[in-house]
Amino acid sequence: MSTGYARLDAACVNAFADGGLLPDTKDGKPIDTTIEIPIIWKLAAVKPSPRLDPKNPPRIGEAYYPIESIREGEEGTCIVSMTITADGKIRDIVLTKSSGYARLDDACLKAFVHGGLLPATVNGKPIDSTFEIPIVWRLTTKTSS
Repeated sequence: MSTGYARLDAACVNAFADGGLLPDTKDGKPIDTTIEIPIIWKLAAVKPSPRLDPKNPPRIGEAYYPIESIREGEEGTCIVSMTITADGKIRDIVLTKSSGYARLDDACLKAFVHGGLLPATVNGKPIDSTFEIPIVWRLTTKTSS
């Protein structure tokens, strides 16, 4: 049976081109068998996400790197969860993964306090959305302590 799409049909065939199935057996010996294996192709819904506000970018990067973290050579990645409302307000900023350094975590939380994002849209209309965003703090030049 065809999916109706040549590329999907080819992908179905290629899924078993290198084997991957064990033969059926009768009395402990392999036998020829014909089977049907249904493969269902389904597109996952894409969750609408906010966009960076080019007029008011988040406070991330070298200009906002905590001075003491630079001196100490601190680097890391944090993850921040937040809600951006349809009218563009950022709410409920929460650290969901620490960078391992309190100063960098604090900078992660402050990065969006003054905005930096535009609301997600569905069919061109702004909506409320909650999402997580990773923030990576990497020093461009290493300091010697």
